[in-house]
Amino acid sequence: YQRRVHGKQWYQRRVHGKQWYQRRVHGGEKGRRIRELTSLVQKRFNFQDGTVELFAEKVANRGLCAVAQAESLRYKLLGGLAVRRACYGVLRFIMENGAKGCEVTISGKLRGQRAKAMKFKDGYMICSGDAVKHYIDQAVRHVMLRQGVLGIKVKIMLDYDPQGKEGPSIPLPDIVKIVEPKPRMPVPDRPNAAVEPAGFAQQAPQAPLNEPAPIQQQAAAPGGYGATPQGPPAGNTPGGPPPAQDAFAQQPPLGGYGATPY
Repeated sequence: YQRRVHGKQWYQRRVHGKQWYQRRVHGGEKGRRIRELTSLVQKRFNFQDGTVELFAEKVANRGLCAVAQAESLRYKLLGGLAVRRACYGVLRFIMENGAKGCEVTISGKLRGQRAKAMKFKDGYMICSGDAVKHYIDQAVRHVMLRQGVLGIKVKIMLDYDPQGKEGPSIPLPDIVKIVEPKPRMPVPDRPNAAVEPAGFAQQAPQAPLNEPAPIQQQAAAPGGYGATPQGPPAGNTPGGPPPAQDAFAQQPPLGGYGATPY
């Protein structure tokens, strides 16, 4: 028990040592680390003196940086912490800092002489397509332990950020956004009708295209099919002269067949 307590205290001291190491990487004592890295890049690519400048920027969110979390897990394992406990701690820290998903893979002689691999996952993770280039941040580190070398791989899937600060500003290709429909505008009765010039005399209103034209009622002429035949006017005989011109109308009727004898 005392040994574990001392081991825990030593692990805490290594945590502070890790923070000091990160500060050395960013700037170092009076920019010493920056000058060392500048010299290495200059000699590696055969640049002339004074033509290479390196600038270091602090990580805005350590929980979304795969390199920082891989280094954190590496120092936890060097401190003697159990593999499962160290991996689950890193997994929880990543998800609490706003990641959409994460995956931690550790392989090697974890316990005993037989090497094996363990994988810890949480959240949503994509593994194919062009979106992997924008949404997945991964890092690989090696831990030199007494029993052998352990490999650490950390993959973090970032969340969509329109500002592009804590994630890519490019939305995922399989995200469907439903846009609200625009308010409907009144449709004119005759959308293809020509526009009349200004000052044109107004014509009689016409019926819309969608409605039938009204049927005009016309007075029927007297007579015709289905009309009731009417007799001649009173006092007229069909085919005879008018009453005023009849010469025999004023004369008394003569005797003849069927007349009453006197």
